This record gives sequence, structure tokens and C-alpha cells, in this order.
Amino acid sequence: VLADIKSMTLIGQEDQNYVKFNFLPRAIERGFRAIALVRPNNYFNALAVEFISYRVQQTSVQIRIFDSLAEAQAWLQKTV
Repeated sequence: VLADIKSMTLIGQEDQNYVKFNFLPRAIERGFRAIALVRPNNYFNALAVEFISYRVQQTSVQIRIFDSLAEAQAWLQKTV
């Protein structure tokens, strides 16, 4: 999965909880193997993404956060 969330508006607590407790467990169950994210410009979003990625790293899914879309795509092509 590739997500360019650089320009995303604020990621609220409800959205963070949905990703952590609903989306990610179901995605992992259905075979997600790698997630590449483009780092958000918003400081608070960047913190939220770091927290969520820490949780994901404790599972069977690889997750990496990149500064550019090109870096994220290159990593995914090597990983998957």
C-alpha cells in the first residue's frame, strides 16, 4: 500500500483509533505485507503517523515513512 498523506488535514483521535483498531487488523488479516507512507507536512499528523507505524511494526506488516513519493514507490517495488 502506498499512501501520500503529505497534505492531509489533521488526523483526529477518532481516525487514529479507527486505523489502529479496525483498519490495520483487518488489512493484516487479509494479507497486507507492506505500507509506504509519505510523511505529512503537519507536525501533529507526523506524530500520529509515527505512533501508528510503531504499532504496525509489532505485526507482520512492514511499514516505512518517506519524505518523498519517489522514495516510497522505490521501496515498495523492492519490498513487494
